[in-house]
Amino acid sequence: EGLIERADGGTLLLDEVGELPGDVQVMFLRVIEERKVRPVGGGKPRPISVRFVAATNRALGADVAQSHFRADLYYRLSACSFAIPPLRERLDEIVPFAEAFAARLARRAGHERRPEISEEVLSLFRSYAWPGNVRELWNVIERAVHLCGRGGLITVDHVDATRLFAPLLARRAMDSIPPPSPGPESQRHNTLKLPVVR
Repeated sequence: EGLIERADGGTLLLDEVGELPGDVQVMFLRVIEERKVRPVGGGKPRPISVRFVAATNRALGADVAQSHFRADLYYRLSACSFAIPPLRERLDEIVPFAEAFAARLARRAGHERRPEISEEVLSLFRSYAWPGNVRELWNVIERAVHLCGRGGLITVDHVDATRLFAPLLARRAMDSIPPPSPGPESQRHNTLKLPVVR
């Protein structure tokens, strides 16, 4: 019994569908159109009732135009499509995501309660561009949960700040340095009166 057949009566997620090789695209197109699968080594197709959900971070329309993705499969899958903005464009969601991930990962690690996340870390999270999107946030929280211990406090030391947030921390450090105050020498030059040339 293959994965598509096991999803009969439910939903099958095709994650990163834009990476499917051409021969696999043909297979999925046939399954979607005929609503049948033929098991490996079997002779008779079996009917299935499966809802397909596809996800990708690629611009499939452009891939279709360049013949990198089958147009017929693209139009079959895109009957109802949603564009989900990257995490850096959803700043209000970063903290709830981080807290939810911390709770889930703490449970997975057998901790009785989730660790708290320091305000300094949350501030860094809001300022960071998250090029790896939600997966990157998950990995950062996973590392922090393991390092901070049971029910501890996630601090900058737990989130690999020197690697991820070094430019942000350096900029904040520079912003916190007050401008130099004018010394006696600069004050003397500022008040120096030049002779008038006639």
